[in-house]
Amino acid sequence: MASGSTEALSSQQAGRPLRLGIMGGTFDPPHLGHMLTADQAQQALGLDRVVFMPAGTPSFKQDSCRVPADDRLVMTRLAVRDVEGWEASDIEVARPGVTYTADTLRQLRRVLPDDARLFFIVGTDAAVSMPQWKEPEAVARLADVALVQRPGQADAQEVAESLEAAGFRVSVVPASTVDVSSSQVRRRLAEGRTVRFLVPDGVIAYIEDRGLYRSEGDA
Repeated sequence: MASGSTEALSSQQAGRPLRLGIMGGTFDPPHLGHMLTADQAQQALGLDRVVFMPAGTPSFKQDSCRVPADDRLVMTRLAVRDVEGWEASDIEVARPGVTYTADTLRQLRRVLPDDARLFFIVGTDAAVSMPQWKEPEAVARLADVALVQRPGQADAQEVAESLEAAGFRVSVVPASTVDVSSSQVRRRLAEGRTVRFLVPDGVIAYIEDRGLYRSEGDA
């Protein structure tokens, strides 16, 4: 999906339905915690592919993204470029207006085979609010939830039960997630500290070349 087009997602070898993982977020910047989460979901659920989708104008963080969507898309592509079966998409960046998961899932469904199964990969911290998202019934209908335990966040089993009661199909992913966040990475960069082993090397090189995150106020 080097072009970011949705059409590339529709290809799948004959034999069984496509199992596609969707990893959303601001990726501001992408870090190894994102990648470990995606890898553990892929292994646990037998996902054929994982597509990373940087948000354009996220409904939940409209004023908090530190760098523009185009930069976040480039960094995400750099983060996943060497991992077979992983792709970065511009679906949400290219769509005007506020980004909503229900709209993204509908857009994907229009180009995917009818029998494709979508797994929306999400941490427990974000998942607790899913019943309050825009059109939660549509999200629940269009994709399964791949629920990943986040360090220091609500218990995954309890969150799963709450989501299932709200009509979502949930698979809990056993995970040993790294306690790293984009805000932590931004803070270290603003302080002039290294983010080696926290952020992929290609992303670090891009951040340094563009002078991103030199202060917490960068936008």
